[in-house]
Amino acid sequence: MARVLIAEDDATLLKILQGLLKDAGYDVLSAADGQEAYEAYTAAGDEPPELVLADINMPRMDGLQLIDRRRSRP
Repeated sequence: MARVLIAEDDATLLKILQGLLKDAGYDVLSAADGQEAYEAYTAAGDEPPELVLADINMPRMDGLQLIDRRRSRP
């Protein structure tokens, strides 16, 4: 089963996306901001998400910062 990480600070939109992806058969990880998403990604260890859906405008760390930070690590 493919794993997807959703980083979205709008709780309603996050629940909608979670439901749609779970119904489609995906294993879904979710986070309320970029920092939480980065922590979830690194905590996944040897089974990281295959896809990250990140909102651009989020508190603590935005979506672009999340992707840049993730890309800077091996």
